[in-house]
Amino acid sequence: MISWNRYLIAALALVGLLFTAIPAPADELPSSPDPSRLQARAGEAEKAEKWEQALDLYLKAYTEGQHTGELRERIRVCLRNTSQLRRQRDSAFHQFVLSLSVAESLNLYAEVLGRLSAIYYDRDRATAARLFGLGVDELDRALGNAEFRTANLDPAAGAKVAKFQRSLRDGWKARLPENPREARHAVREVIAEAQQSLGIANPSAVVFEFLCGACSGLDEFTLYVNPVATEFSSPVLELASYGILVRVAPSELLVDGVIPGSWAAFHTSLRKGDRISRVNGRALDPNNPASLSQLLRDPGMAGHELEFTPAENPVATASVRLPIPLPSVFGGDVVVPKDGVAYLRLAAFRDSTLRELDDALLSLKARGMRVLVLDLRGNPGGLFTAGIQVAQRFLPSGVLVTTQGQSPEFANRVFSSDSGMAALDVPLVVLIDTKTMSAAEAVAAAWKENNRVTLVGLPTFGKGVIQSPIRLQAIDRTDGSASRSGVLILTVASMAGPRGTAINGLGVVPDILEVEPARQLDAAIAKALELAAGLR
Repeated sequence: MISWNRYLIAALALVGLLFTAIPAPADELPSSPDPSRLQARAGEAEKAEKWEQALDLYLKAYTEGQHTGELRERIRVCLRNTSQLRRQRDSAFHQFVLSLSVAESLNLYAEVLGRLSAIYYDRDRATAARLFGLGVDELDRALGNAEFRTANLDPAAGAKVAKFQRSLRDGWKARLPENPREARHAVREVIAEAQQSLGIANPSAVVFEFLCGACSGLDEFTLYVNPVATEFSSPVLELASYGILVRVAPSELLVDGVIPGSWAAFHTSLRKGDRISRVNGRALDPNNPASLSQLLRDPGMAGHELEFTPAENPVATASVRLPIPLPSVFGGDVVVPKDGVAYLRLAAFRDSTLRELDDALLSLKARGMRVLVLDLRGNPGGLFTAGIQVAQRFLPSGVLVTTQGQSPEFANRVFSSDSGMAALDVPLVVLIDTKTMSAAEAVAAAWKENNRVTLVGLPTFGKGVIQSPIRLQAIDRTDGSASRSGVLILTVASMAGPRGTAINGLGVVPDILEVEPARQLDAAIAKALELAAGLR
């Protein structure tokens, strides 16, 4: 295994794709739309093959409480098509594919299939035959994409494309290989046929449709990350991880909003319309978006420093510091001092989370905490082991989560707590929503099914799986230079609550349902006050 933290954004890349529309600041949030109307509009967009628009609308319907198996399937279909579209538009990806020989691409494909077959949590869904079939489907869709055809096919192919697609569906779907070696040979034959029929300019592009299709067809979260994937190291994404949304306007870089509940919302004075002028002490060139990335490569000892002009005072200057690494626990405060009701935000699970949590709890206890409101809204998960540690901190004993998978680490495993007297016994109210995912869902389920907590908010997303980044090696050089093979973000286990309740596709249901985000915290504090009254 390799370091999770480096690939956290990549592991959640498709989740990021799911939530492409980052939430607007609280003062700009519209009233909740009708989820049924959103789903109907999404269906119209899907029929028109406007995949990104359809995905956005389906996700909005889902986050508004439309939790159905049918909707999850529509999200999965649109996500797969959207992911393919974005791959076709990624110039860095195209350059990477062009740099590989057919043999190298096929070797990488065979390694990916071998890894999926051996490690993916559901062995029956990751057979070589099924993975090859998913690749056939992916190539079929790619041939229907104008950008793929323009980049890879002979312009004279024309009507031959439809004929070749029929050959894929009727011929190759009936000739499924039994192992990765046979799959590699079969893709080689598909390439030969495509070259003869369509004049494929870059045969490796065919291989990567098979490779990416094998990943994206398994679930919404398994993906291949190529070694030049700039999408996952974007400075815009880096700033968004702090909660700062930016956009490049003519001659300036503007703050487009601050995400509610983010680190920036709690710890900076940034507001929409502020103009960022300097990053880490150096002037920003707003006409060159790449300059932001360059400046973020050189943080100071205390992290990144952003100098900005506030929108409400264009003659003033101010600055904020963004800590590195980004804290996963923040916002601690005693919000109702006379009753000892405290609040704390837990934004993700990382190596440092338990230490950060203990430090924050120590501070809150010193300030009179008697009841804790813990905010898991928008928590995308992260390190499963860190989530287990956090769950144990509040539960003296009992089963926390069970896992199923092929690897010994997760095969038929039961994770429990034996914290005993070391467990914190303060009454606990936890906020959750539809962007509470993965390890965060496991924590919520563990506490709920052990009667340790009151959950407030919306049902969680239903990503009841554990993922690991697997470094690929098939085309790495032996001289120790940087990896050329990329990383496979792989679903290695499924999770269930202490009573065996499935999380994946279902989520965790709150005890107190509150649809309106603006009222969720008030509802949680009201419950905390009720618990505090019982302590008198």
